[in-house]
Amino acid sequence: MSLSRCILSSVVLAALSFSTAASGDAIRAVALTTRTITDPQIDAEGRTSFWVANLPPRLLAGEDLGAFFTTTAVVDVSSPGLYAERQLGFVERIAAPSDQPPGLGAGFSYGTFSQMHMNDRGDIQFTSAVQGPDVSGVNNEAFFVVDRDGVARLVFRENQEFLPPIWGGESAHFRFLPNHQPSLDEQGRVTFAAYPTTPGTFATRILQEQSGQIAVLDDVVTVSTTTGPTRDDPPQSSLLEVTTMSINAVSSASNGNVVFAASLVPRADNNTQFQTTNAIVRSHADGMLSPVVLVGTQIDGATVSSIFRPVMNARGDIASLVSIDGPPSTRGILRASEGHLSWVARGGEVAPGSEPGTTFAGIDSVINLNEAGDLLFLAYLDVPGSTPDEGGLFLDRPGMGIVSVARIREQAPGTEAGAGFQFLRSTAAAINNAGQVAFHAELSATPSNRNSGIWATDRHGNLQLIVREGDMLDVSDVGEPADFRTISTLSFHAGGGGGTASGSGFNDNGQLAFRARFTDGTRGIFVSNAVAIPEPATVAILLLGITAIGVHRRARRTR
Repeated sequence: MSLSRCILSSVVLAALSFSTAASGDAIRAVALTTRTITDPQIDAEGRTSFWVANLPPRLLAGEDLGAFFTTTAVVDVSSPGLYAERQLGFVERIAAPSDQPPGLGAGFSYGTFSQMHMNDRGDIQFTSAVQGPDVSGVNNEAFFVVDRDGVARLVFRENQEFLPPIWGGESAHFRFLPNHQPSLDEQGRVTFAAYPTTPGTFATRILQEQSGQIAVLDDVVTVSTTTGPTRDDPPQSSLLEVTTMSINAVSSASNGNVVFAASLVPRADNNTQFQTTNAIVRSHADGMLSPVVLVGTQIDGATVSSIFRPVMNARGDIASLVSIDGPPSTRGILRASEGHLSWVARGGEVAPGSEPGTTFAGIDSVINLNEAGDLLFLAYLDVPGSTPDEGGLFLDRPGMGIVSVARIREQAPGTEAGAGFQFLRSTAAAINNAGQVAFHAELSATPSNRNSGIWATDRHGNLQLIVREGDMLDVSDVGEPADFRTISTLSFHAGGGGGTASGSGFNDNGQLAFRARFTDGTRGIFVSNAVAIPEPATVAILLLGITAIGVHRRARRTR
């Protein structure tokens, strides 16, 4: 479907100008609404995308249905959907429940929207239920992409028939794994796991789609009888198959290579010393699979007993949270780089850069791995003389070791004395390819209306407050009376933890997109440049856009 048919409304927002707050940061207002909206994602050029929920609007005293965005440009609030800035400052609705989806015939329409990913170049992948002729519970979900040029395409629909090249000319139907999240890489490829409904064919497969063409990764993993991961088939090798409903936690790197955790069973036609086991498996450019590590592998005297979601970058570095056999049983973070396995951190080990005697009490999660190999993770600490559950966000940089980004009970930058971080979540933290970290956190020893905020590090690693509950944002137009609204809640999209190919509200330039809800019930999408270092070309584009559009707008933050 063409962009002209997809777009029901085009909005020119005064989003190209900034004003500087007292702290030296600039915040750009993107959208303001009375509806429920999702956390925004942001691409390399600072353009955002977000959902407007299919829920009744909350009308405010003295407002009407036209008060969706700011008074600079008005769209119909009665039509929810997926919105994006196809050009900086131009918000367009690119998918709505009443639209006919691409790749489906007359009588079909989108239903309920869910998962969305936006890559650095502005492609958007999303999941939607579909409505139409002969739609049932086995074929009502589909993946779609709207590319950077605004062209929409169907990626895959459940129970869609196609001809996998690996099955000797027999067609197959596939169903998605429950709650599975596809990933979108920087070339526009969509990677997802599905299982075939063809009788007698059981193994879950990894599928990759690009520009309408679908490829199926191999389902055979060659495991060496020698120790350590290897790509080369030794004289003594064993063939293991990926088994039914076993693939989980698929992560895709920005170049399309894939890593996942899976259960493996020996091939029936292959005599092997291996029994069914779990493993981290990665793909290669030719579609072949090889193991990274198997459950039962010993590394520096520690035995891997279970595996969680792995992540991988384009150069092939892999990291994963794993369980380690006792005594005592604990968790650790395993890194694989150039065929070498090593521990990043393990429960019970000394925590670098911490107080004397401090150890990792437990490793909570691997958050993500950037293209430079920087690894962000959340861990809890055992600090002598301290109360339990102290922990924080940590960054492991190749050749530099582990450094602390933020610690529970540590003084939060930009806040009054005594205000410390109280609660950190792995799902609310992100790392970009410049090594900057952004996160949302709750505070202790603060008033209830000021007890959370968003922080990020600059290019030098200095942690700065971006925005905080209780702050006031001026969302008025230039020439209009100031319209200060008090923030009641904040959030931002940290990404799905799917490697570098997962959408995020924090781009490589350090721009951070966030959602704010105000005390009057309105909600808004905003972009902060507090820790951003814009390229000269970006500045030129902004100045040109301001001149060409002739619209100037301000968005200030005060405390």
